[in-house]
Amino acid sequence: MTFRNELTDEELGWIIRQWGEAMARRYPLEPPRPHRFSWRFRLRMERLCRRAEQEEARPIPAAGGEGAAGCPRPRQGHRLSPRMLAAAVLAAVLCSTAAMASMRYFRLVREEHPKYSTIRYEQLEEGYRPGEFVAYHLAYLPEGFEQVQDRTTEIDHVETYENPEQLIVRLRQKQIDNARLDVDTEHITPEVILLNGRQSAWYLGNDSLKTIYWDDGIYFFSVSGHLSKEELVKVAESVGKK
Repeated sequence: MTFRNELTDEELGWIIRQWGEAMARRYPLEPPRPHRFSWRFRLRMERLCRRAEQEEARPIPAAGGEGAAGCPRPRQGHRLSPRMLAAAVLAAVLCSTAAMASMRYFRLVREEHPKYSTIRYEQLEEGYRPGEFVAYHLAYLPEGFEQVQDRTTEIDHVETYENPEQLIVRLRQKQIDNARLDVDTEHITPEVILLNGRQSAWYLGNDSLKTIYWDDGIYFFSVSGHLSKEELVKVAESVGKK
């Protein structure tokens, strides 16, 4: 039995069409488990994509004469080696990944002060266009808590709950370009945790009011309350759209 290790133009075209049709499913714009890329990685990928575009725009000598608009006429039966095919697919995947990473317009900044920290976001590049604000809500609360506040504006949303002992649980949601929060960090270092096994967040275990905060690239969220860490994590993991 023999195996071919080369592809014709027609076979390669079919593979590219099939791969393109599966792009939306394989690489969704909002994946269920979005990956966080570093700023340095994003810059490297953007340089790679620009270099690929420059190479693509460079004139290629025609081996079989030129066709319309001065473009080289493709040669029938031209074959690509497996190495060239793999390089082409890899470049396409990297550019697609860099494009998704470039959608990350902000990065979290934590300003340390003697008794507290300020959480805010720094814009990395132009092009951010905020969409219509969609309020998220808490789907889980410990027994005995009742809602005492529910306020939504064009850029933020606040829900506050209280129990008979006057202990509170509060959800804050802000559009990421307007996000700012002061938290008590005296003698406390934020602890990185995972919500629902995939969402990175920061936990502040103060003696009284504990806080968990995170973002999804569009909104900034914080959940605080007079609860144990385990209960506060459950509350934070329940945040979602109605």
